[in-house]
Amino acid sequence: MTLEQVYFTQHVYRKLLDSMSRPGDIVTLTDGENRLTQSFNCYHSTSSLLLTLLDQDVTYHLISEDSINISTKITAYTLANHVPVKEADFIIVLANGDQAKMEHALKKCKVGTLRDPHLSATWIFEADRFSRDELTLSGPGIKTEATIQLQVPNIFWDLREERNKEFPLGIDCVFTNNRNEITCIPRTTMVERVGIK
Repeated sequence: MTLEQVYFTQHVYRKLLDSMSRPGDIVTLTDGENRLTQSFNCYHSTSSLLLTLLDQDVTYHLISEDSINISTKITAYTLANHVPVKEADFIIVLANGDQAKMEHALKKCKVGTLRDPHLSATWIFEADRFSRDELTLSGPGIKTEATIQLQVPNIFWDLREERNKEFPLGIDCVFTNNRNEITCIPRTTMVERVGIK
C-alpha cells in the first residue's frame, strides 16, 4: 500500500467515525478521495468504505445481481474473504441487490453475543440519494431528534428493529449513495417511520 493510499483510507475512516457518532448526519466524501478507489461496480462511496474497512482479517458477504464477479474483484484487491451471511463481519448490499436475499441476510447475520457484542455484522447499504424526511431518529449522538429519508425497502426497518431489540446486541448500518455521501445509523439509534406507528 502506498503512502497516498494510507492517507486516503485514514481520511475515509475518520469521516466514517464522524458519521457514526452523529447518526443521520450526511457526510460527503470529496471528489479527491475518489481518485484512489478501485472500480467494484458500485458507488464511489461504497468503494471507498470497502477499501478502508476490508482486509485479510475480516470477512464479508455481498448481495448483488453480479455477486460472483464483484466479490472476486473485492477479494483480489482487499484480501478479505467472501463467506456465507451468518459468518460475515460486513454485509454489503449494492443498489441492484435482491430484496429476498437482503431479508434473509438480516435474519441470519451476526448480532454479537452478550460477552462480545462487537462480534456483529456491520451493514453497508447502497440507498441512492438521501433527503431529510421519512425517518425520525433519536438516541446517542442526536440532540433531540434527526430526520432523514433512505431509499431502502420498508421491511428493512422492521427486521433491523427485531435484530437490535436486545441491546447491546445488534447491527450497525452505513448507507452510501451515488453522490459520494454516507450516513450512519448505529444499533443505539431508534428509528421511527413518519406516519407509521
